[in-house]
Amino acid sequence: MFLYIYITMNNIKIMSRIKPIFNDNEESCVRENNNEIQLIKCQKRYLKTSKFRYKYNFDKVFDEKCDNLDIYNYFSIDILKHMMRNQQNVMFYVYGHTGSGKTHTILGDSKEEGFLGLILKDMIHINKFVNVSVMEIHNNKCYDLLNNKKVIVQRENYENNYVLSSCKKGSISNQEEINNFKLLLKNRKTGVSSENEQSSRSHLIINLEFARRSLKILDLAGCEKARLSICKDRNEFKENGEINQSLFALKECIRALIDGKKHIPYRRCELTKVLKDSFDPKNKTFVMSTITQEIRNSQINLDVLNYICNIKKIKFSDTQSNLPYINFNMQSSPRIKYLKFKKSILNTFMQQEDMILNEMFEKNTTTNLFEKYVEIIDKKKKLLDAYKPTQNLIPKPPPRMTAKERSAKLKNINYIISNIKID
Repeated sequence: MFLYIYITMNNIKIMSRIKPIFNDNEESCVRENNNEIQLIKCQKRYLKTSKFRYKYNFDKVFDEKCDNLDIYNYFSIDILKHMMRNQQNVMFYVYGHTGSGKTHTILGDSKEEGFLGLILKDMIHINKFVNVSVMEIHNNKCYDLLNNKKVIVQRENYENNYVLSSCKKGSISNQEEINNFKLLLKNRKTGVSSENEQSSRSHLIINLEFARRSLKILDLAGCEKARLSICKDRNEFKENGEINQSLFALKECIRALIDGKKHIPYRRCELTKVLKDSFDPKNKTFVMSTITQEIRNSQINLDVLNYICNIKKIKFSDTQSNLPYINFNMQSSPRIKYLKFKKSILNTFMQQEDMILNEMFEKNTTTNLFEKYVEIIDKKKKLLDAYKPTQNLIPKPPPRMTAKERSAKLKNINYIISNIKID
């Protein structure tokens, strides 16, 4: 059984990274071939165990042999080009289940540099300094990591965009400051999960201001089912539930955009407020899914791949801006159609005028051409005069009545009402 999912979109680019398998005795459920992932899922049906194969196409698939430098070299030039040349805001976020390598891709480790450190080096080499701000979303609350985890609030401005209030900004200009910045990011909330002893239990949002534009890098917390989670107390259960609830809210926003609904529920949680800009067609978004090869994680990998590939199905329209609109199509009014018709005639007159002028300059004479030129000018002038209204189409308000006139009118109305006879 094969399922094909492949839809392209210009402003959103989806990628996938396959984590290498460390146990040689473990069976792999992932196959990669030419930017296509084939996922094998085993399911018991009646007395047999059936294998279902699902195929997904991505813009780019990084296999287990690729490292962080290969990932960075693939789309770092595109990010800088969109920020410097196209003047676009860029967002890059990584999604996957816990223990699949999201934080390693962005932050790296002692042996391998991550995406954040590599792009900071290039930005400093180009612009000498970069302004940074870091926010952590834990239990649906925002904390500023540069300001001792002070609580900050996302507010909606008059342009219907979310901005951070009282968020501290820092500046990075050399390699030592990059190392100190990476050490500061280790203060985020972590905990023990079913796949990892140091699993991220919060969403990390890093904002880099460069070339008058911003690059947002998001390390989303890993999704994990409640029955598989290792929770010791009530707070850890709540923590795991808030992570799944925020990711579900993001999925609801994606589903609403796919269905073409007028209202998109961005206000449902803090994560969807941050990711609202990623669905703006004016911005550029890179989404990466991280999956593992263990066959016990086949169902979780299937959910992750469906989640990411659904983003490509989004179709933007003018009605999905969450703004009030007038329920009247101005293009269908007779006045607009009449003005468009006159504008087309005016364009033809202007083209004829340019052709005659070019012919006059080429032949260096005005014989047999000047009369045509004057005729076209007269027609154009009459057409332009027709745009001006000859009379005021808005009626003037009636003159204001005096007190005597108002009282006389009321007496007349009362007289008429009193003389009405009801049969």
